[in-house]
Amino acid sequence: MQQHLRWAFAGRGAVQHLFDDLVLCVSELVTTAVEARSSAIELTLDSGAGMIRLAMLDRSPTGAAAERIRRDGTGHRARIIEAVASRWGVDPTPQGEEIWIEFALDVAGSPR
Repeated sequence: MQQHLRWAFAGRGAVQHLFDDLVLCVSELVTTAVEARSSAIELTLDSGAGMIRLAMLDRSPTGAAAERIRRDGTGHRARIIEAVASRWGVDPTPQGEEIWIEFALDVAGSPR
């Protein structure tokens, strides 16, 4: 995943410094999924409208990873995510539960 993020951020000087924060959040999301024994997850990274959005879709029937981070909303992982992200949350989707993390950018493309 680090190689994919490194490739996605190559040549984007204004947002390259988000790399470490994104890698940290990916690690926290995947660790949550592993601890919750979610075997069907999907990670996405999108940008637009002044933000970068990282999301993990938990397709497991129980939504175990999403439930774990929702239940632990004031715990260690939530505090780490809140320290580096602009906002985060958990939303139901037709495919499962989605944990999303957003990094706001100013007009120049730098984190706010």
